[in-house]
Amino acid sequence: MREMGFSRKDWMNYSTITPKFQEAEFTTFRLPRRDRDWKQKEIVKIVYQPRGKSREVLGTAKIIIKQPKYFFYSPHGLFKERIINDNDAKKDGFQSSHEMYLAMVKMHGRERIDGSFLITGPYDGKINKLTLRWMTHGNLLFNHRGRPIGTGRPIGGRRNK
Repeated sequence: MREMGFSRKDWMNYSTITPKFQEAEFTTFRLPRRDRDWKQKEIVKIVYQPRGKSREVLGTAKIIIKQPKYFFYSPHGLFKERIINDNDAKKDGFQSSHEMYLAMVKMHGRERIDGSFLITGPYDGKINKLTLRWMTHGNLLFNHRGRPIGTGRPIGGRRNK
């Protein structure tokens, strides 16, 4: 089982104003990998600070959706659904798509993020938008609908009074 690392545990989903990891499903954006790219239905271990002293396994999750996204264009045509918009960025913990773009450029370099119309292969500007569903989170186990077993409500859901 491969690990998917995160540098922060307090990422917010600004479209719902809840912590990202408190929801049954969450999204993340990852660059394509040369060796073995992320696959739909793959089960991954979610790790906070994977190479740091404060390393912590948060649980396991399944990649349920993998979508190719671009910041500015799609090499296969200008498809609006393939452009990263503010809503995508807010679900991933950024205030806007511009803020997300600047963070990605700082992390990975402009060449890998922008891509080029002439470049094909792993650095064509494509970014994978991954939607994951928790299978285990801390001491909780989840059913196929993303609900913790034994509670009858989704993680981060509201209790009926």
